[in-house]
Amino acid sequence: MLTAMKPLLLLLPLLLLNAAPAAELKLAEADAGRTVPAAMGDNITITLAGNITTGYSWSLAQIETNAQKPAVKPAGKIEYQQPPANGRPLLGAGGQFLARFTAAAEGKAVIRLEYKRPFEKDKPAAKTFTVTLEVKPNKPAPKKDSSAPPIATYSIVAFDPATGDLGVAVQSKFFGVGSVVPWARAGIGAIATQSQANVAYGPEGLKLLSAGKTAKETLDALTAADARREVRQAGIVDAQGRAASFTGGKCFGWAGHIEGKQFAAQGNLLASEAVVKGMAAAFEKARATGAGELADWLTAALEAAEAAGGDRRGRQSAALLVVREQGGYGRANDRYVDLRVEDNPEPVKELARLLEIHKRFYPNAHANKPVRAVGEGATSRKP
Repeated sequence: MLTAMKPLLLLLPLLLLNAAPAAELKLAEADAGRTVPAAMGDNITITLAGNITTGYSWSLAQIETNAQKPAVKPAGKIEYQQPPANGRPLLGAGGQFLARFTAAAEGKAVIRLEYKRPFEKDKPAAKTFTVTLEVKPNKPAPKKDSSAPPIATYSIVAFDPATGDLGVAVQSKFFGVGSVVPWARAGIGAIATQSQANVAYGPEGLKLLSAGKTAKETLDALTAADARREVRQAGIVDAQGRAASFTGGKCFGWAGHIEGKQFAAQGNLLASEAVVKGMAAAFEKARATGAGELADWLTAALEAAEAAGGDRRGRQSAALLVVREQGGYGRANDRYVDLRVEDNPEPVKELARLLEIHKRFYPNAHANKPVRAVGEGATSRKP
């Protein structure tokens, strides 16, 4: 019997390696009545608004299934969360209930949740939520594309409220990082997408920002729709200076980010956390002087990151993108500063040199900065 089982035991690790990783399905009130596809092993979280201080709470009323085994199983008790105000829960304020489930077997399952007071058993629920999960077998994981190495890098996105300029600066041990990471549009926002980069975050993120979503709402939407979000990293700042950053749990270390006032700094495969901290501190210090402009502050951030150890694999390329309304050549587009160093032993140093040449080549553009009205969110600073 043991001899017969040996081939199966040898195959088991291979089967586990070939299985696709479990996805995190996040559902909300807008998904009520829908039929949602899922794969066996997926984790499902349903988030519903409520206020536990009123006596009402969401509870699981029923799970109907057409499978021999339950297609969906509860994963623990329903959790109540209340967002804090000034670091503390606000008494009497509403929050959200999180109901978690696991897709356990192939088949259909109808989940029904009810919002009612537990002691009012004979009264109908004030609200109900129903969703159908269609669970399929887990497909084999796709083969990794060895031609697409991870974009391990550090970057910063930022906004200058005095001029309205938006920008991205980035460095990496990767050829031509400027063709992958930085995205920006004047009056809309700036985006950096990196670590096994999903370049769709750039154009899709700008669409969401132009539709009125904040930086955080945009980043939440992009990552929620990405099954491989745990290997992604991104930073976004919108045209109101609201910044957000995301670091997936499977990014290569050291990996992390800092969300600051009108900027977000992030990096992965770094020498240490000091790289991102140094980037943020240098940007804030350069901005506080009131001298120079956004392009200078972003470059100062890269220089500080490099001084703190930078990308632990080394250096190769860098890019600086700053957009401004009619700031491009002939005032025909918004690409005010668009500089790239594709392959250089000291890319940040070369990028700084190119920026100085840009200032000499386009002196009027650098001398005549736009001045935004106070109502547009501008802050006064020295010229």
